[in-house]
Amino acid sequence: MSKLEFNHRTLPQGYQLGDYVIEDLLGQGGFGIAYLAKDIHLHNNVVIKEYFPNEIVSRDGQTVAAFGTSGQDDFERGMQRFVEEGRALARFNHPAVVRILKYFQQNNTAYLVMEFIDGEPLDKYLKRKETLTPEVVEHLASELLDGLTVVHQHGLIHRDIKPANIMLRPG
Repeated sequence: MSKLEFNHRTLPQGYQLGDYVIEDLLGQGGFGIAYLAKDIHLHNNVVIKEYFPNEIVSRDGQTVAAFGTSGQDDFERGMQRFVEEGRALARFNHPAVVRILKYFQQNNTAYLVMEFIDGEPLDKYLKRKETLTPEVVEHLASELLDGLTVVHQHGLIHRDIKPANIMLRPG
């Protein structure tokens, strides 16, 4: 599925994380790693986002460890915000906001389990099609702004809006 490769900073493919098995690597950013996983009980796909601020942590096997005392303090504050935002997002049920299904802590870090949206990221769509019709742009903008309004009304700020994070659902 992805062209990203597992490495020393990621959990390995096939690793069981709680009730989920890691199947693929979806993305890595400054504060987290996204995996495609399968629920071992329900046999459905989910996305798991791991709190992994790569500037201040490393991985020893599967365990995440911060660099030094100041790194540990920053790591713990960041993880608390990550979990709080996950809890807040879990209350939403909006078509433009991905659903948070569960969160848990393991391996000295935190994880958010999100619904898997079977679609195409906007960046890949644009590479394939090169353009969007005005009607599609208007529809996307309306959906995004509506979702952001809901998120902002709850005091949250989305810090990673980009074409790679906008999923186009089929149909």
